[in-house]
Amino acid sequence: MKQIAISCFFMVFEKHLSLRRYSSAVDVPVVTCGNGKKVLICHVPPGNPDNPQTICVSPAALPAHLAHGDCVGSCDYNRKIDIANNERKNNVISDEIFVAYPNPFNTNTVVSFTVHQESLTKLQVFDYTGRVVSTIFNDITLADKLYKVEFNSQNLQQGIYLGVLQTINETRVIKLSIIK
Repeated sequence: MKQIAISCFFMVFEKHLSLRRYSSAVDVPVVTCGNGKKVLICHVPPGNPDNPQTICVSPAALPAHLAHGDCVGSCDYNRKIDIANNERKNNVISDEIFVAYPNPFNTNTVVSFTVHQESLTKLQVFDYTGRVVSTIFNDITLADKLYKVEFNSQNLQQGIYLGVLQTINETRVIKLSIIK
C-alpha cells in the first residue's frame, strides 16, 4: 500500500462564491506486476462471480477487463472496499460509507454512500479545475440507509475526478479514476 497526497480547489456556492482547498491522504494499492510492465487486477470470471482471481495483465488488456466488471488491485484489497456492495437486512447499515466500485473504471461505476442523519444530500463530480461535470444525486437521504447511484462517464475524458458528497453538516471527497 502506498500513500499519496491529493490537494484540489473547489468553487463552493454558499452565501457567496468562494474557493476552498481540500487536502487528503489516500491509500492507493500498488498495482504493478511483471517487472512493473503489467497491471494487477481482480478478475471476476464471467458466470462464476464467487471465485475472483488476482491476475497480472498487460495495459492493453486493462480496458476490456474493466468493461466487464474487473477492478484494479488485488482481490484482497478490493474485498476490503466491497462492503458497500453488500446490502444488509432492510438496507440499513451502521458504518459510514462513501466508495465507488469499480474504481478505476471505464464508463460506469456505482457510488455507494450513507449519511448519519436525515439531510438534503448532493453528490457531484468535479474535474481537476474545480468545475462541476455532473450532479449525480440531489435529494433528501435517510439516516444509515445505503444509497447506490450509477455514474456514467461516457462523455468525459480519461483522468482523475473527485466525487464530493455534501450534506448540511459535512463534506466528503473520493477520487474517481476514469480509464478509457
